[in-house]
Amino acid sequence: MPDLLSPTSPVSKASTMSPATSTVPAAPSTASTSTGAESQLPYGRSRKQVSRACDWCRVRRIRCDNEQPCKACRQRGAQCTQNGGDGPRTLPQALREIDKLKARVRELESELAAYKSQPRAVAAITPVSPSDQSSPVQSVKSQVQNTAVVKPRWEGIYVATARSDQPSYYGPSSIYYFVSRIGCYLGKALQQPHADKSFQTRGGSKNMHETDSPDDNARQDSSEIVSGTDARWGALRRVHEEALLKLFWEGYHCFMPIVDETEFRQHYASLWEPSRTTRKQSPLVDIILALSLQYGYAFIPRNATHLADHDEAYGDSAVAGRWYYRRSQALLSADLESPSLTTVQCYLFSICYLCCASFQNMCHIVHAQAVRAGQTLGLHLEPPADTPHGERELRKRVWWHVLLLEAKISTKLGRPFLLDLGQVSSMSRPSDDLATATYNNSSLGAYGPGPDITWLSFSSHNCQLFITMANIYEVLYDKCGEAIHQNNITSIYADPNVLESCAKVLAASMPILRAWADNVPEQLKMRRRSGGALLHGPLCRRN
Repeated sequence: MPDLLSPTSPVSKASTMSPATSTVPAAPSTASTSTGAESQLPYGRSRKQVSRACDWCRVRRIRCDNEQPCKACRQRGAQCTQNGGDGPRTLPQALREIDKLKARVRELESELAAYKSQPRAVAAITPVSPSDQSSPVQSVKSQVQNTAVVKPRWEGIYVATARSDQPSYYGPSSIYYFVSRIGCYLGKALQQPHADKSFQTRGGSKNMHETDSPDDNARQDSSEIVSGTDARWGALRRVHEEALLKLFWEGYHCFMPIVDETEFRQHYASLWEPSRTTRKQSPLVDIILALSLQYGYAFIPRNATHLADHDEAYGDSAVAGRWYYRRSQALLSADLESPSLTTVQCYLFSICYLCCASFQNMCHIVHAQAVRAGQTLGLHLEPPADTPHGERELRKRVWWHVLLLEAKISTKLGRPFLLDLGQVSSMSRPSDDLATATYNNSSLGAYGPGPDITWLSFSSHNCQLFITMANIYEVLYDKCGEAIHQNNITSIYADPNVLESCAKVLAASMPILRAWADNVPEQLKMRRRSGGALLHGPLCRRN
């Protein structure tokens, strides 16, 4: 602040005359003296200093104050801001800031030295060309590739099956890989070439969407599929559909308890109107009828069927009921944006239908749709706490059957898993107690000497079996891939030592499967001849 007591001011002269008046000047004796002193004052009142001007005043170099907002900003009606940091303004402040930064640098250097001294795995660095260095995308991509862990795999084969003319990939655990090995052996032993399809089962229908008429090779239009009438036989009557549904309750419902019996019966009854001869459309009812037709067709003797059914291109019993399957898929595709629990149920029943019809690729693709639809509904998480008990258990059963089919299809085709089955241990299993089995007045219930065994018990232990099998499968084939990679071979059958090491891994995993068998109730076990026990074959005795 400027000094008001300058040597030339009268106040300064007065201060030298008396110490008591050093800060406050003595009053003059006359008015004329006061007037003359005021006229001789060279300086006016000094402005008040502020610690830091606001942004607007500092840029324009105008007077600011310590008010918030300041006077200048209040007059212009704008916001008074101070975004700039208060940096060091004096030499001591600057030195203290430098010392603080030096101390922080020493601290970071000590942490870096401690990190370098720790042992750690060094990832292989892929050399990057100068052209890749200039691309940020390539740089990030190379970093991801360096940090990713790629497991060596046992490669499978590419083969066209009886249902498809396009070659598809099948892993070493698939039946197609096994049949291919048999074909190679026979070709070498007999010294005769052979076609891959000569060892496969014959299928009359290569396309699920073939027309229902044997005289017309064109595909039926999707509008005709949903129209509600069969091109050849017409829609089934109610008495026929109810007879087919009876087959479903006696067969598939115990193996896949993913629908509520009472709710389904009410839903089916609501589709019929007294004034109509056909019912309303429902994708769930259609796919269940397709399953029932496929299942019931096996009970009909071949000589009792229609003559046209003997035509391989038309009378393929594996795709009986395909018209209902196609209409169900057409109805599902219209509601993909808003899936429901019924959507996942339809997908699971479609997987069973396609699997029994030997459409393996379609089965695998539809299962991926079921997984994504289930994740959209949050079935992979625990049901909300406010969900009713019956609905909560139904959601669990639906998702556990998604996992069951994941284990079954992926291992059967030798293809990678879509879900991480290792996280199943953190999920609660569906309940199979009497309260759950009799929920909503289910016609099925408990059987056996006690209430511990219900109609849901088989499904519960069956799901656990496939999850256990998938865990053993993953350990075994990881070992096979590592052994093939280390010995630089293409198959474990090329080296007897590698084959033996993989067999030991399988034998070491058998106690896990035996533990599952020990937990199965006696009422669900089939009796063996001569008092034989489950899982007591040569491999198990060897272990």
